[in-house]
Amino acid sequence: MKKIIISIVVALVIIAATATVLITSIDSKKETTGIEKTISILVDYGDGTSDEYTINTTKDILKDALFEKNLIDGKESQYGFYITSVNSVKADDKLQTWWKITKKGEMVHTGISSIKITDGDVYELTLTKGYNE
Repeated sequence: MKKIIISIVVALVIIAATATVLITSIDSKKETTGIEKTISILVDYGDGTSDEYTINTTKDILKDALFEKNLIDGKESQYGFYITSVNSVKADDKLQTWWKITKKGEMVHTGISSIKITDGDVYELTLTKGYNE
């Protein structure tokens, strides 16, 4: 009798563990597919010229959405991802130029790898001269 009870308990534990793994797997797939959103990107090249892009994406992070559309290039550093070019226009360390990210005109104070996007967001990427800005 004791063996039957132990077998039933073990079977229930196995069933519960399997159900937990299946539910977790389904939930994680939902998170990785994302919800489609539309964002606007205004690119100011710092010389009086600019471009505007409307991006439809299921990505949740700005860096991923811009990479998906081949709009940016960059490199990882000890401080995070650093944008080296936007639409093939490169920043130049010798000239102290860099790509500034703003959202609706306000400076974004987190790295591009941490910027979560939502539907309707508007970002500006501006080639900026001088590291004291």
